[in-house]
Amino acid sequence: MYFVDVLLPLPLARSFTYSVSKPLPVGSIVSVPWRAKTLFGLVTKTNIDPTSDPSLEGIQLKSATETSLLFSKENLEFLEKVSSYNLIPPGVVLKMMLHSDEKDIEITPPDLSKITLAQLNPDQAHACDQINGSLDQHTFQTFLLDGVTGSGKTEVYFHSVAHALHQQKQVLILIPELGLTSPFIKRFEERFGFKPYVWHSASTPKQKRMAWHAVLSKAPGVFVGARSSLFLPYDNLGLIIVDEEHDSSYKQEEQALYHARDMAILRASITRIPIVLGSATPSLESFANTKLGKSTLLTLSDRHGEAELPKVHLIDRRTHTKGVISTPLIQEIEKRLNRNEQSLLFINRRGYAPLTLCQGCGFRFGCPGCSTSLVLHKKKSETQLLCHYCGYTQPLPKACPSCSTESLIHYGPGVEKVVEELHQHFPQENIATLTSDMTLKSQRETWDTIYEEKAKIIVGTQLLTKGHHLPKLTLVGVIDGDMGLMGSDLRASERAFQLLQQVGGRAGREDLRGEVFIQTYQTEHPLFHYFQHYDRDGFYDYELNARKMLSLPPYGKLASLIFSSFQSSQASEAARQVVKILRQTEGIQVLGPVEAPIAKLQSRYRYRILLKGEKNVSFGKLLAHTLNRVSIPSSVRTTIDIDPQSFL
Repeated sequence: MYFVDVLLPLPLARSFTYSVSKPLPVGSIVSVPWRAKTLFGLVTKTNIDPTSDPSLEGIQLKSATETSLLFSKENLEFLEKVSSYNLIPPGVVLKMMLHSDEKDIEITPPDLSKITLAQLNPDQAHACDQINGSLDQHTFQTFLLDGVTGSGKTEVYFHSVAHALHQQKQVLILIPELGLTSPFIKRFEERFGFKPYVWHSASTPKQKRMAWHAVLSKAPGVFVGARSSLFLPYDNLGLIIVDEEHDSSYKQEEQALYHARDMAILRASITRIPIVLGSATPSLESFANTKLGKSTLLTLSDRHGEAELPKVHLIDRRTHTKGVISTPLIQEIEKRLNRNEQSLLFINRRGYAPLTLCQGCGFRFGCPGCSTSLVLHKKKSETQLLCHYCGYTQPLPKACPSCSTESLIHYGPGVEKVVEELHQHFPQENIATLTSDMTLKSQRETWDTIYEEKAKIIVGTQLLTKGHHLPKLTLVGVIDGDMGLMGSDLRASERAFQLLQQVGGRAGREDLRGEVFIQTYQTEHPLFHYFQHYDRDGFYDYELNARKMLSLPPYGKLASLIFSSFQSSQASEAARQVVKILRQTEGIQVLGPVEAPIAKLQSRYRYRILLKGEKNVSFGKLLAHTLNRVSIPSSVRTTIDIDPQSFL
């Protein structure tokens, strides 16, 4: 009998000892009994002597059963580094890498003879030569494919994917939004003659089963998915592509916190393969890395065919004060309707209004479990107030619950308010609405309506900003150009600029010239100056200089800790204990503890610590050591976020 240590897919840091009938190598996946069920686990250590461990004395060890799956050294290294960098328990990372289906499915390799690719322009051809050269040499290299909206980044992807497939390799393509998956797959299938494997939270069990066995087969194939697809146990990966690499959706903000783009770069470095980060609006971190020589910049400077970049206009809301949609913007929509063209209105705020107040006494409708305002939603059957953080709802009363007067007012427009006002101006028009709280099926049906030009006016949130090609769309109106500038975090201006460039890029994609109209109270803001002149690099340099002065990313490093509890005093005391130890560490700056901007979430009180350090500081090791020295009650939840993207 032999003994091994097995890591289980549970939020635990330790392994457990089991007996096996024969020697097994590290990386073996085994089936083990755990309480009342059976789990798959990872062998992390072999040749265990149970007599040398006092904790095992007198215990009858349970037996593990071998499976056919063996993690490669690269997969083991990826698991360990993701865990240590992000301070995620290794069992949680293992859970992301395992799939419970062990049935054998025969995988048929794709027929590569059916691939038909478009001809490339010189910029695209140069980019492909660079990427394919790295593929041929089997070396790790990070490429930033920087192309204006409509410049043909997808064609570059497809040529490099074909090159990797001909080398009998597998390719992973990460896409930030589930709503973008279907149009991308349709386009892929037209060019390659077969469907890629799909892996995301909305994938069917059959889709996941096929993808899982395709990964294990090591046969050439293409995998398209969201963040979670990065963690499949690939053992024949030749290329990783991260589309829209700047997108905030790549940051996992719940439970195990990590940034999929950064972990994809880690995976590529371990596997020694090229990775392509594509965007029309790269993140400042990726942009700065090209200047620092950490990645190779590949530029696509021209839009496809004869398409020109849209002209940008500012509408001063201090002058044009009437309505949610200003008179000049209404007039521009009317022009497009007369020309049988499409218009898109963008507002990154769901619902009807984000704030409801009593005009008489000032009472604000807030969530009882979160320190946030309730958002008004108007639906066909009812009007309700909703918390976008915990899901709490209540009907909208006629009178104020505090003073009983019927003087409720609604501040700040949302998508529903914009649609209501459009119906007043254009009562005969079919208006298509797209928001993230719609089901995937509803989103697809709405996009079909838009593509078939059954709707000439489109209203929506961030879902509208990327991944769709609408030849008849010639007008983009930004309802609240100032909204993104109100953010309190360091990336507020960067994200606002990226959103404007992404949504503006929807206009004038072919031979029809597009125009962008931005409603703003701050026409003099530097961001709008850079955007009007399409001087993205000038804006990026402006932002980078400001970050450099403050040693903020990408010139420094941040980590965030949030302590939450149903008792405010418990959360604040735990934070104070940790800060006391952290202040003894040289080379880092400790900010806090303070109440988090959202001080109460789902009835838990929240206190935050923010750490600043040099680029080379290892926050994972530091925080692991610190938290081991502090006794934190089980009633206090500790959330650690390395390289935070959100500061709420």
